[in-house]
Amino acid sequence: MAQKRSRPKVYTVGLKDYIAYFFERLFLACFIFFTRLIPITYLYPAAARIGKIGAVLSPAYKQRILGNINLAFGKEKKTREKLALYRESTVNTIKNYFEMLAAINALNKRYLNSAIQIEGRENLEASLKKGKGVIAVGGHFGSFSLVGIKMREQGFQFHTVARGITDPLRRNAYEKYRRKQGQPFIYTRTSREAFNMTLQILKQNEIIFLITDENRRLGGVFVNFFNHPASTSPGPALLHLRTGADVIPIMLLRNPDNSHTLIIEPPLSFSYKGNHEGDVKEITQVITQKIEEYVRKYPTQWMWTNRRWRTRPSEEKAKGKTDPAYRRY
Repeated sequence: MAQKRSRPKVYTVGLKDYIAYFFERLFLACFIFFTRLIPITYLYPAAARIGKIGAVLSPAYKQRILGNINLAFGKEKKTREKLALYRESTVNTIKNYFEMLAAINALNKRYLNSAIQIEGRENLEASLKKGKGVIAVGGHFGSFSLVGIKMREQGFQFHTVARGITDPLRRNAYEKYRRKQGQPFIYTRTSREAFNMTLQILKQNEIIFLITDENRRLGGVFVNFFNHPASTSPGPALLHLRTGADVIPIMLLRNPDNSHTLIIEPPLSFSYKGNHEGDVKEITQVITQKIEEYVRKYPTQWMWTNRRWRTRPSEEKAKGKTDPAYRRY
């Protein structure tokens, strides 16, 4: 059942936020400056070292990641396997962050584009021939911020839908960096505005890309994700039912040599229930199941920082049966 919508909280900025923002902007400015002088290939060893050190020195981060891993895999994986997954995923997260910033520089952007090989391009082209546009869905796999850059470089009219940054200090900075990367974003500051914009893009037979593996605090649909109810955006389902556009999974995966493979799968198939609410839930479940398949197959490639199961169903809260594990991290 979809959650009731309510007014979002207003973000307030305090002194600590200004101090943290100052040092963050200083780091970003220095890093982006050095990427003009140093190719990204020389930064991978440094990213690996930072990731390994960070995995040891950040107990709060470790608690959150292992909390997610425990909820996902439970007794399927041994403790040493979970710790190894935590360390390797942390290294990959740092590499992804470095690549996101390095892509602002033209030379590094050119190299990163050349390092991405596409599999399944024919699936996307076949769906575009239907003239209804394409709803591309993906998750926080690999260096996902490069997907739009690569697709634009390949000549596709590709638009990434991104969650609007609520922090007013960071919003302008990160949106400016995204513009410099050369890929258009649609920000979901209001669901209605984003929905209308994506409808217009699909009517022009273009591609929208939605990240569908985040916790949806408001207005989500609860579907099964690793055997736990997870509040998930109904956006792809609503767009598919409204337009008939194909829903195509697109995932970017890192290879051992730090090259990338962009996988474009065939369109997903759905079993329609005959009523709107049931269809929305069914489509959202199929998309979420595809995300889970990739997480199980490539667990070190997924970004485990998202509090994926934090929002709980209202009936679970009413009965007082919310597992403390969902609130612990």
